[in-house]
Formats: sequence, C-alpha cells, structure tokens
Amino acid sequence: MSDGHYFSIRSAPSTSSTILHTVTDPRARIPCTTTPCTRQNNGGSYKCWAGGPSDNDWVKVKADGKTGWVAILCVEGGRI
Repeated sequence: MSDGHYFSIRSAPSTSSTILHTVTDPRARIPCTTTPCTRQNNGGSYKCWAGGPSDNDWVKVKADGKTGWVAILCVEGGRI
C-alpha cells in the first residue's frame, strides 16, 4: 500500500483487465515473479487515487497462487 491506499493485482497491465486480488493489509508483502522484477513500462495508463500519482509502468507479481500485474507507483517500495 502507498499512503494508506489499497491496490489491485490485475490479470494484465491495464486498468480495464480483471482484478485478481485487492490488497488492503498495510503489512502485506507481494513477491515479484522474477528477480529483478519483470516490468512493463508501456502498459495501460493509470491513476492510483484522486490526486495521487499516475503513469503506465507495471510490475509482474504473484499472489494467492496467481500471476498478475500491479501499477508500480501505487505501491510502497519494498512491499513488492
């Protein structure tokens, strides 16, 4: 989470893709699928929350046995 805002893990690097999991626990740590993390710097555009950061950079993660994508500016460093 970043600034107390929850974030979603999506099936593809796009806000229109299916939400696989929503992370609401501020202590949660979600692992990347590879080291270093796989990134998609030209995924779909996003805005994290009203007045929050926006970009099109996503990172590939694994949660609940599923692989998905997280909007990278919407999470706190070290949580992914």
